Amino acid sequence: MAIRRLLPRAGCLTFLVVVFAALAHAQHEATGQGNASQLNLPHADSSIAATASPTPILGANPNAVTRPCRLVTATTARLGDSTTGATTGYLLDSAVPSVRLDTTDQIYAYSAGGGTVNCHEVIRNP
Repeated sequence: MAIRRLLPRAGCLTFLVVVFAALAHAQHEATGQGNASQLNLPHADSSIAATASPTPILGANPNAVTRPCRLVTATTARLGDSTTGATTGYLLDSAVPSVRLDTTDQIYAYSAGGGTVNCHEVIRNP
């Protein structure tokens, strides 16, 4: 009996699922990315000089989707833009040793005692 009551509603439910799927697909296609393939682009470790100014560790890349970075050898380090310093930027330490930066801009690192970080990029296949 319950199945008979649901059958008329099944068509409505199917219609709504198709409409929402079409809207989600249209939004994805509107960004111009479609189902573009992506590549993982590894980079060598970057040394952070023990200076008062941030060190550039990864250049700008307009094809970058995300850039995971991790602390290799340092007590603490901060990552961010050219204004990164002792109290600004994403903090990496033993409790949180990695961060994912969703940016196409250049990434800088700061560490009062120096150290090493490693980043790689997930990029859109050009």
